[in-house]
Amino acid sequence: MRKQNRAAIRAAKKNADKIAAVMAQNALQPDGRNGFVSNPTARKVLARGFADLIRNNCKPIVLRVTAAEAGSLPGCSPTPKGAQSFCAFGLDVGGRGTWCLRWAFVRGLPPEEARDQIEVRMLADLARVCNVSGFPVSESMK
Repeated sequence: MRKQNRAAIRAAKKNADKIAAVMAQNALQPDGRNGFVSNPTARKVLARGFADLIRNNCKPIVLRVTAAEAGSLPGCSPTPKGAQSFCAFGLDVGGRGTWCLRWAFVRGLPPEEARDQIEVRMLADLARVCNVSGFPVSESMK
């Protein structure tokens, strides 16, 4: 993943919502190409994630998303009943915003511990996706 300099981060933070809205308009399509996101729910989820990424000094973040939000994202398969969906946002090696979506069954763990374990796994998956410039086809898109 690429690190941004402090001046670029400060400038981006001033307009985080506007920048995130533009970033959310384009996303990986099921065929692996970059394309326009027309679903308003998907745009809202992506904009929220990219805005939080910018506000977090461009360091990767993990958000929990509802099954409906997850289902609206390009190329997403339905979340199994009883599973929770999570979306991780980061910058790839070319400095482009990217994301990955996964679901998990959480059983028998305190909420804080479950969240920590899910975040570790999500950030590892995001790092793999972000080590390629552009939008790679991830397992969830195959």
